[in-house]
This record gives sequence, C-alpha cells and structure tokens, in this order.
Amino acid sequence: MIIVPAKTPGVTLSPKLDKMGMRSSDTAQVFFDNVRVPQRNRVGAEGAGFMMQMMQFQEERMYAAANAIGGAEVVINATIEYCRQRTAFGKPLLDNQVIHFRMAELMRMWSRYARSPIKRVRRISGAKTSRVWHRWRS
Repeated sequence: MIIVPAKTPGVTLSPKLDKMGMRSSDTAQVFFDNVRVPQRNRVGAEGAGFMMQMMQFQEERMYAAANAIGGAEVVINATIEYCRQRTAFGKPLLDNQVIHFRMAELMRMWSRYARSPIKRVRRISGAKTSRVWHRWRS
C-alpha cells in the first residue's frame, strides 16, 4: 500500500460520482498516469496492501451495519409514536391488536438482530465501552 498526494504529477480525478447513498462522502475515480512514488510513501510490508485493505473493509462493513441498525431504531420508534398519536374509529391505532402485535414484533426482531453487529464492532475496534451499546441495552 502506498500514499500518493493528490497533487502529485500524473494523478487525476474523475468528476464526483452521483451515487444513491452516503452522499456526504465524495466518491470519484482516481487515475495514475506515469506517477512516481518514493519508497518512503509505502505503508506496511511490500505486497501486503491488499490484505490491509480487506481487513479495513471488514471493519467498515461492521460500522455500516451498526449505522443501519441505528436508523432502523429511529424509524421503528417514530412509527410507534405515530400509531400512538393517530386515531381511527375513536381510538389510537396502537390500540388495534394487529398493529400493536406488528410493532411488538418489529421491536423483538430489532432487539434480537441489533446486538450481533454491535458486539462485532466493539471487538474489532477494541472498544471497552460503547455509548451506542449501552443506549441500546436500556
């Protein structure tokens, strides 16, 4: 793996890609045309860059999973609150047995699947405590 400053002669970038998700993170193609990189810009052992990047991808996937779970929690809680406030036939939607059951089922599924990626993120990152983990446990 090597570090190449963006202003190095021969390094060019494509226009930013118009992507569907994570729009706050710019993504573009990087082209290297006859770029010379000094030996001191190497990171790690020669030939180990692919493995280093694959390990980073694993950690990134765990953080993405944790982020998605956090989003699911927000949506489930907003749905429950909406069903609590919205009335039909003179009573809150949440008082409807089918809706109440579905919301309970969503929370059960969320709590069951939420813990696994969080534990992995904590193990990979070496974190001893996590605000997210403690918030979800309560």
